[in-house]
Amino acid sequence: MSNTPTPVRSGLLSDTRVLLAIVALVMLLIGGLGVYLLRQSDTLQPTATPAPVASVTSVATALQRIDLAPSYVVDLDNGSRENNAGTDLWWHFVTADERHLDARNGAAFARIDEKQDFDKLDASQLAQLNFSLRSLAAQGADAELKAGACFAVRTSDGKLARLRIITINAPPRDHLQIEWALLAPAGDSAAIKKAEVRDWRGHIDKARQALRGKRPDEARRLNDEALASAEAQGEKGAVLALALHHTGNLSWSLRDLDVARTRMERAAALIDQVPPEKVHRLVGNDDAYLAADIHRWVGNIHRDRGRRQEALDEMLKARDAFDKAPNITGRYPGTRILMQHAILSSIGHAHCALRDKAATLAAYRTAHAAIAGNPGMAGNARGDLEMIARVESSRMCGD
Repeated sequence: MSNTPTPVRSGLLSDTRVLLAIVALVMLLIGGLGVYLLRQSDTLQPTATPAPVASVTSVATALQRIDLAPSYVVDLDNGSRENNAGTDLWWHFVTADERHLDARNGAAFARIDEKQDFDKLDASQLAQLNFSLRSLAAQGADAELKAGACFAVRTSDGKLARLRIITINAPPRDHLQIEWALLAPAGDSAAIKKAEVRDWRGHIDKARQALRGKRPDEARRLNDEALASAEAQGEKGAVLALALHHTGNLSWSLRDLDVARTRMERAAALIDQVPPEKVHRLVGNDDAYLAADIHRWVGNIHRDRGRRQEALDEMLKARDAFDKAPNITGRYPGTRILMQHAILSSIGHAHCALRDKAATLAAYRTAHAAIAGNPGMAGNARGDLEMIARVESSRMCGD
């Protein structure tokens, strides 16, 4: 048995190992606590690239700004200037002096009360607004499009945004500068869904898109929802007549003639109670000839149903309503002359169906005279002359 004593340093080494193990354990605990706290802080601090807002009370995204040259477009959802199905706004130059900011592809504007703090409005507040505006004029004493004006926008992708006009005549020439902040996707809250339901015009836009996409069942559903929405909002008089006119027109396109007739006749009964000089003030200058167009469409529906005399009677009512309406230009300078030509041509067609050759020729000659010399309607003018020649050289409309 060896009498060699155990070195003192070996005991010290053992103690050191224990100490190091304890230190390592403490460091591990501290590290774990640090990771936990870091993760907790991540849930409290916004990341550099936050996820899309999903709650109607969420903070808006950072303000975006864009400079639009005349006739350019913008997609508010991504800032793109590409003209496609996602385009929301169009800086529309009708003429050098007539300009509008137009909503496209189902997008729409809503007015914001000047007393509200623009920078603090959240999506739940915007969702309560009436998104019924499709165009903001930049000219005239009552122009809504002006520097500093604020609006809410429901984009073509269903998001809500606050939008402010910076200037409408920025250099180099007539550029439009705007800034906006996106809020929440429309599908993420009952409040925003409610805003969509209120927008009967938006339903009509979507119904038209479905019809163009050859989805008739979807178009019918959206068309019916549009009218139900307008009635639920308490629309009346000229505005309800406008909703009936649009939905009736779509029903006609879907070949639902009974539905189209019912809606158009309701529209006619309503619009006939509105003084002609007030119509454009209630529905806007673009629909200043609403009464005439409604009666023209009632006539078209009677024509398609084989009711020739009823068709002519409505076309004559359309002409009378047109003559009583004030001369309003609307967004497009040619609106008045186009409506006049459409009515006169329809009267000619109705006379032809009744085998009244003389009245047919008189109507088409009057229609041609109304547009003669107008470069933008050269095709219509040629069509009138062709129809006159056919009637004169044949027995197609009687003797």
